[in-house]
Amino acid sequence: MLLLSFCIAHIGIGSIQAQTLSQRILADKSLVKVDSMAKATLQSGFNAGSGYSQIWARDMNTFIETACDVSDPKNLREAILLFFALQQPNNEMIDGYVLKKDFTWYDNTPYYSDAAPQHVAFKNTVETDQETSLIQIVNKQMLENVRKSGMPSIGLTLYPAYPDNFFRGGMSKAWIYQNGGDWTWFGGRMIQQLILNGFVEEAYQEINPMINRVIKNNGFYEWYGMGNIPSGSGNFKGSAGVLAKAIHLLTDWAEKNNR
Repeated sequence: MLLLSFCIAHIGIGSIQAQTLSQRILADKSLVKVDSMAKATLQSGFNAGSGYSQIWARDMNTFIETACDVSDPKNLREAILLFFALQQPNNEMIDGYVLKKDFTWYDNTPYYSDAAPQHVAFKNTVETDQETSLIQIVNKQMLENVRKSGMPSIGLTLYPAYPDNFFRGGMSKAWIYQNGGDWTWFGGRMIQQLILNGFVEEAYQEINPMINRVIKNNGFYEWYGMGNIPSGSGNFKGSAGVLAKAIHLLTDWAEKNNR
């Protein structure tokens, strides 16, 4: 369903067209720049990003492939094994963990384990829509929703956004956070699937807004609001990870087709 709007219009890429597109991708210095920035961001540890002390399983899943290239494998292995060390006696898995000294927010259900005495774990019992939000972007309306909303990229979480004051707190206004915010974390995964399913021209077109705003803002912001305004963590590793992988998929395709 994510690719339906592209499938309808897609008529295939001929060899000459593929070679031309390959040359454009390989000559695009902005892709090289953002890839380098992503690797530098991911060298700073496995927490979600600047402003976050926590390490989340879902976040790590978005950047682990690039992290393997730029991090000490021993440290990466230890970070992953901590999730299992903090698994509960009833076999419940945790969403994330943090050093006890950094556990500074209220949580009425912290998780502990004798196998990881220096850490405390937690579950995101309120925000469990990180992945399921993608289901809401049924993803043939995807480009049309981006156009109607006025948001900058296919990282749009949902359309239409819930009206003002439908939620309390950080999502009380429309086009904020996961109430219609634009997340590279989501959009970058769509780009990857477009490439893997042969829609490379469309992928290259749709990745450009994401690449340009990383360069413009000199960082991988967590999400963007109306008007492409950067928000949240300024170096969100999920954003860096998905873009780095998308860039690698693009350049790999281009190198194979530049003949």
